[in-house]
Amino acid sequence: MIKTALASLTLMLVVAAAMAQSRVPTLDDLLTIKTVGGTQISPDGKWVAYTVNYGDFKQDAFVTQIWLANSDTGKSLQLTRGDKSSTNPRWSPDGQWLAFVSNRVEDKNQIFLIDPTGGEAQ
Repeated sequence: MIKTALASLTLMLVVAAAMAQSRVPTLDDLLTIKTVGGTQISPDGKWVAYTVNYGDFKQDAFVTQIWLANSDTGKSLQLTRGDKSSTNPRWSPDGQWLAFVSNRVEDKNQIFLIDPTGGEAQ
């Protein structure tokens, strides 16, 4: 009986501690959650291009950028940056280029190409 009471007391303390540390997320918390989508596997299967969407408080907007993940190592790197979104990544048939849509020039959606090993989009 004492063991049961101690186990119940321990469980109640653990639950109380967990409840004290948890909190209801704020609107700011929800707006800063990053979401992943728009995946595209390279023709050779070595890379996965994907998009990451997040809230940017400075611009008062949501921004999407393109990331690459190495399928062998699992390491990721950010491919596009800036204030404007980059979306819809698509590999060229030979895997040498990644095409995407962005409104980074004159605020008009256009197709850009970027070398996945680095460099500036064209």
